[in-house]
Amino acid sequence: MNELLEKLCSGLEDEIERQETVLAVCRAQIDAIGARDLNTFEARTAAMDILVREAARAQVARVGIIAVVAAQLELLPEKRTLTGLIDAVPAPFDARLGDIRKRLNRAVEETRRIVRLNARTIRRSLDFNQRMLACIAMAPSAEPSYDERGISASVAEPAMIDQRG
Repeated sequence: MNELLEKLCSGLEDEIERQETVLAVCRAQIDAIGARDLNTFEARTAAMDILVREAARAQVARVGIIAVVAAQLELLPEKRTLTGLIDAVPAPFDARLGDIRKRLNRAVEETRRIVRLNARTIRRSLDFNQRMLACIAMAPSAEPSYDERGISASVAEPAMIDQRG
């Protein structure tokens, strides 16, 4: 049992490191957004994709370990959570899993906050770009154009470009 619990704790500690790396990547994404550096933003997004795939693979392995530990501890299905394990495992694993839960929750909550900030920033940026594109689309064209009756529409030229000119 101790070997399984050690393996579970080790896997969860790896997950904490992965989640802290996800957090760092999210922070780097917001820095790239602020700097308007699309290449860096895309590179960070690709790194995030790799981390998410790794997390999914690790989750599959952890589920198997948790199932074996839960069966040995005779935990009910609704108790097969980290909290349920903490309540059921012997010392020192209960304290270690409790610390893991706190660290994991902290990393996930901070990541959630940064992701929401990134989403708001990206939405504002897209909204600004859409408004600028709409302004460009409404701007008069230097090319001669005709209205629906075939009459040439004249383009009004600015009377003055700036105060010096």
